[in-house]
Amino acid sequence: MHCNSMMSAVARAVAVMMLACTTGTAHAQKDYPTRPVRLLVGSPPGGATDTLARILAPRLSEGLGQQVVVDNRPGAAQLIAAELAARAQPDGYTIVISPSGIIIAPLLQKKAAVDAVRDLSPIVQFVGNTNVLSIHPGVPARSVKELIALMRKSPVPMTFGSSGVGSAGHLAAELFGSYANVKFTHVPYKGAGPAMIDLISGRLQFSFPTTLASIPLIKSGKLIALGVTTAKRSASLPDVPTIAEAGLPGYETGTWNGVLGPLGMPRNVVNRLNREVNRVVQSPEGREALLQSGAEPLGGTPEEFGAVIRRDQAKWKKVISTIGMTAE
Repeated sequence: MHCNSMMSAVARAVAVMMLACTTGTAHAQKDYPTRPVRLLVGSPPGGATDTLARILAPRLSEGLGQQVVVDNRPGAAQLIAAELAARAQPDGYTIVISPSGIIIAPLLQKKAAVDAVRDLSPIVQFVGNTNVLSIHPGVPARSVKELIALMRKSPVPMTFGSSGVGSAGHLAAELFGSYANVKFTHVPYKGAGPAMIDLISGRLQFSFPTTLASIPLIKSGKLIALGVTTAKRSASLPDVPTIAEAGLPGYETGTWNGVLGPLGMPRNVVNRLNREVNRVVQSPEGREALLQSGAEPLGGTPEEFGAVIRRDQAKWKKVISTIGMTAE
């Protein structure tokens, strides 16, 4: 009896400890967040994703009641930041804002470090965006048709830059080349910012930056916009035709930026982050800031974002196979 009593006492003690741990964890999750949240960005300061992060972070901080710290980790077509997020503790204190290019890059690499479908948890689709076929003012073309004609007769292939191999801008250009039957040289960078610097300096002839990265440069005359990649014109650039209507019927591609985290995040933490980002997207002040930057506010549920990721990955896998694009 004495032995049984001792065993019962030990069992009760273990049960109490387990309950305390469970209660403590649940309480910590319920009170999330209790310390600063790190928002990883896969581009350097000044890039399109960084611009979005700077719009989101202070407004997300207000909603969460904790500081949201932007942490730039550029490189590998945004996959460095995505991998850091995938490997982080799934507690909601490390999240990443990524463009749709992160679902493309793994399709081009035999051993990609991270796959958005396999390794990350969708939180919310933040914004939609379009890429803009932009040229240096010194390029003697002022329409899509003129640029194609110039490319075809140029003895040396034109050079274009992107934020990395497999990025949305890279794929938009390769798709353009396929539709127009023209060749050019790709120069990958560690983010949109450095690519824009070389484009406005004339070291590159053209690029496919997002509206986020290009609108200020277009409005100041440092770049010339020839066409947008989406099926419809951009509200931010209403006078710029779509590439399809400007000479390449059927051409279409668009981008998005979304917030993701590690797999295994508690549902209530995902819901809290989703709710607060949607609040930013839906607020008049937040929407205005996003529209001014050239982005289209979206929002939605984690499930809706997950469906978009899976759909787009399947679409780009087919496109990449069709045009025979590979990592460089």
